[in-house]
Amino acid sequence: MMNHDENIFLNLLKEDESDNGIRSLSYQASHETWNLIISNHPELQVEIAQNRLLPDETIMLLTASNSITVRTILAEKRKLPYEAFLKLAKDESESVRMTVASNKKIPDSILTLLCEDGCDEVVRIAKTNFYSRSK
Repeated sequence: MMNHDENIFLNLLKEDESDNGIRSLSYQASHETWNLIISNHPELQVEIAQNRLLPDETIMLLTASNSITVRTILAEKRKLPYEAFLKLAKDESESVRMTVASNKKIPDSILTLLCEDGCDEVVRIAKTNFYSRSK
């Protein structure tokens, strides 16, 4: 059985599809609601990850997603908890690590960690981001 907030979000997604809207990107809900939606509709993780108002707990939940796309979307976000930046910086996917290395809001301590990554491209991006800050 669907709860009220879950139903509202699903309806917003349908409306967004029909009128090219983006209302679902700014839908605000509790972590419990997002967790329920993710559990009942795992195919919507990409849409959920794009939401601008996710609670930190939901972001952390999504950092464990099997979807590289979901983790990459999170790595692009400017407002992430430190723990999410750290987890994404250690992601198995080089593309996720490259994306987080290019994030202008990544904490310096995590950016320094990426400057020593095993992937040359991650290192290049992290160093470029790091040196652009010192100007």
